[in-house]
Amino acid sequence: MLLMVLKDPERKYAFDGRRQGLPALAKGAVKSCVLQRWPLMHAYEPADQDLRMHPLAERVLRCADAEGIVERRSGNYAYLAGALRGHGLFTPFVPEPPQGACPFLFPFRVARDVPRVHAELVNRGIPVSVFPDLMHPSFPREAFPLACELKDSLLCLPCHQDLSTSDLDRMVRVMDQFT
Repeated sequence: MLLMVLKDPERKYAFDGRRQGLPALAKGAVKSCVLQRWPLMHAYEPADQDLRMHPLAERVLRCADAEGIVERRSGNYAYLAGALRGHGLFTPFVPEPPQGACPFLFPFRVARDVPRVHAELVNRGIPVSVFPDLMHPSFPREAFPLACELKDSLLCLPCHQDLSTSDLDRMVRVMDQFT
């Protein structure tokens, strides 16, 4: 697992998100960071970290159309929920998110053979993910059966604002091939 750790939080950036694309943003962010390899499942201690928003992230946020992002994500989520409603194998986990929610992922339950379905979707180019991806080895599965059942039956599709209707259509077409 990689974690980006900022070494110079006071550094000033000359960034205009309206004129620079994401590759330029990413290049600048990587130049300003040092990558450290942390042990898997490293215990996170907030007191050990500088929790202020990085100036680069602040500039990106100021350039973002927050209302437009919420609208696009909510629309994409609703599209996926509608497309999977009544599907035999896939069931939207939260058919309608709360008003004003800004979902990044669309979680859905898989009725059977989750590892095979996950692998097949990935092989077909669908950016599906497992959430949570990992559980700490010391997690007492027997004490939290519902959490474990959800971890073992949920997959997530992206529904972020940069997806086009054709992206969503393609995901749905591939998922419709499963019965």
